[in-house]
Amino acid sequence: MPVDFAKKYFNTLWPIELYKFTSFLTSSLLWCILYYNEPNFFSHAHFISLLTLGNAIMYFNTRELSHLHRSGTELPAYFLFQFISFIGMSYAHGQNEYIYMSMIPAMMSMYFFTFVSTSKESIAQKKSLFVYTVLF
Repeated sequence: MPVDFAKKYFNTLWPIELYKFTSFLTSSLLWCILYYNEPNFFSHAHFISLLTLGNAIMYFNTRELSHLHRSGTELPAYFLFQFISFIGMSYAHGQNEYIYMSMIPAMMSMYFFTFVSTSKESIAQKKSLFVYTVLF
């Protein structure tokens, strides 16, 4: 019984499921906070709205289906999308805090490539863009 429980709930994909939920929740809360606190919200809201919409699409369309994305490129593209959105938010709002937040998707992409990805391609062929992102 404990072995079945461990196989069902504690595999390498549970951090990705948790990450998808928390990124959707935090981007929604960040959108609401910026909506009520910024005087010129709609002139700066392009990237935060794009981030919230992308997180919602990823969360609601792939809920409990991360095992299908284990060898695909959907999750690394999602992490890159989040990274670019945070950099764009930093530029649009003129604040450096979002650059520090952009390291979270970069670290999650390294977790994906290290523990979850089952492809046998070399890091130079498929993963070089994400390695350059982390080095940046």
